Amino acid sequence: MAENAILVAVKKSSENKIHFKDSIKELKLLAKTAKARVKEILTQERHSPSPSTYIGKGKVEELKTLAEKYEAD
Repeated sequence: MAENAILVAVKKSSENKIHFKDSIKELKLLAKTAKARVKEILTQERHSPSPSTYIGKGKVEELKTLAEKYEAD
């Protein structure tokens, strides 16, 4: 049975937009290869990933809401 997935990515302020979009496409393909059903892709632009949560506190709350909505695994 396929798992429901929410993909999370941080775009560093210094990162090229095209490179970031390509990275997202690759992440989505990897998830599909792993038989996951990608329900949402959550992105955030930051100077650097948060050491404790990767994304900011507000995005963590958004992720929790999406995880409940889609019953993400």
